[in-house]
Amino acid sequence: MASGPPQTRYAQSSGAKIAYQVSGAGPPDLVMLPGLVSHLDLQWQQTDYRRFVRALERGGRLIRLDKRGTGLSDPVGELPTAQERVQDVAAVMAAVKSSRAVLFGVSDGGRAAIAFAAAHPGRTQGLVLYGTSYQGPGAALLRRYRSVVRHWGEGRLAELVAPSLAGPKTRQAAGAFERAAASPAMAAALVESLGVIDVRDLMSGLTVPVLVLHRDGDLIPVADARLVAGQIPGAVLKILPGRDHLPWVADWAAVIEDTWDALGLCGTGSHHLTLTGVRVPREQVAAPFFGPARHDGPLWRLPLVTLAAPFLAAVPLGVARRALDEFAALAVSKIRGPAAHSVAHDAVTQHQLARAEGALGAARSFLFATIADVWDTACRGDEPSLPQRAQVLLAANQAVRAGTEAVDRVFRLAGAEAVFAGHPLQRCFRDIHTAGQHILFSSSRDQAFAKVRLGIDQPTFLI
Repeated sequence: MASGPPQTRYAQSSGAKIAYQVSGAGPPDLVMLPGLVSHLDLQWQQTDYRRFVRALERGGRLIRLDKRGTGLSDPVGELPTAQERVQDVAAVMAAVKSSRAVLFGVSDGGRAAIAFAAAHPGRTQGLVLYGTSYQGPGAALLRRYRSVVRHWGEGRLAELVAPSLAGPKTRQAAGAFERAAASPAMAAALVESLGVIDVRDLMSGLTVPVLVLHRDGDLIPVADARLVAGQIPGAVLKILPGRDHLPWVADWAAVIEDTWDALGLCGTGSHHLTLTGVRVPREQVAAPFFGPARHDGPLWRLPLVTLAAPFLAAVPLGVARRALDEFAALAVSKIRGPAAHSVAHDAVTQHQLARAEGALGAARSFLFATIADVWDTACRGDEPSLPQRAQVLLAANQAVRAGTEAVDRVFRLAGAEAVFAGHPLQRCFRDIHTAGQHILFSSSRDQAFAKVRLGIDQPTFLI
C-alpha cells in the first residue's frame, strides 16, 4: 500500500472532465460519491479522512471522485442534472475498467448512487447510503446552508457538517478547503440545487443490496433515513450514535465495519467493530474464561458459558414458537391440491404438529429447570458445580435441536408457499439454522456433557 497520496487522474464525461483517485486493490470495487463539495487533494491532507480511506481500502479497490463543478473536476456553467451525475460515475468506472461496483454515497451523493443503481442495476453490486435523504433539505436546514454560503471561505461549513471538529483552531483550514472546493457562486448554486434531485420514485424499483447508515444526531433527520430504508426492497438500516454529517469524523469505525452479511438473523447486527487508537481502561478489560470475578453476587458466580447458553438458546426457542404459531394459522385455510378440507384436517399434519409442540415444550421445560437449579445455587452463595454447568449446556443444545426440528417439520408441511421471501416461515427457517451454527451448539458440546457424566477429564472453560 502506497504511503503517499493517490495519483489524480481525469475521466472524460459528457461536457466535463471528472477528477478521480484510485487506491487499494479489488475486487470488490467501492466508488465513493461525495456530498455537497469535495477536494481530493486537500481532503487527503486531513488525518481523519486519510485514516478513513485507508480503512475502506482494506475491503477492496476504492475509487473516489470530485463531482463536476467542485474540487479538481472541471468547473461548469450549469448545475449537473441527475442524469449527468450518473454519466460522470459511469465515466469514472469506465476509466478504471470497473464493470461492477458498490457505491458509497455520502449525503446527497447517496441520491446520485440511487439514481445510478436505478439506471445501471447490472453495474451496481450494492449501495451504502450514509446520511442520505430521498429529497433536498427542509426549509430550516436550507436556511443554515444559505448562511454558510453567505460567509463562504470562512470555514463555517465545518460547523454544520462536522460540529465535533468545529472551532477557532480548525476554522482557518476549513475556510481554505471551502475556497478550493468551490467558488462562492458555485457553492451558492450547489446549495440551491440540493432539492433538484428527488429519488423517491426510484427507490422501490431497486434490485441491489442496500445498507442505509445514519447517525442519530445527523443534520438530515433520522426519519428520512427510515423512509429511504423502508422504500427500498430488502434495505438494512443501521442507526449509529453521533451528530457529525461526515462519516470520517468522530467514531467512524462503527460506520465501515458492516460485516454481518448472513443467511439468517439479519436484524441482529452482529458486526465486527474495530477501534483504532482507543485506550481501554484496565478496569474495563475482562478475561471471562480465566480471570476471577471482580464482584460478588449471583450473576458473578455463574461462569460465562453457563450465563450465555440460556440467553443464546432463547433465540431458537422463540423462532420455533413463531413458526409453530404461523403454521397453525396457515393450516386452517391452506388446501392442498384437490383435497376437500384444509391441511388442518390431515392426519399427518396433526401428528407432525403434535410431535413438534411436544418436543419444543419438553426442551423449554428442561432448559428452565436447569436454569432454576443453577440460579438457586448461585443465590445461596455457591458456584454451580461442573455437573450443573454441563446440564445447562445440554439443555441449551436440546432447545436448539428441538426448535430446529419443529421449524423443519412445519416448513415442509407448509409446502411451496413457505419458500417465498415474504413468508414468515422461510425467515424462521433461515434464522433458526443460523442460530444453530453458534459454537456453543456444536456437537462437541454434547461430548463435553457426556464426558462430565462419565467422569472423563477434559478442559472445562467452555462448560
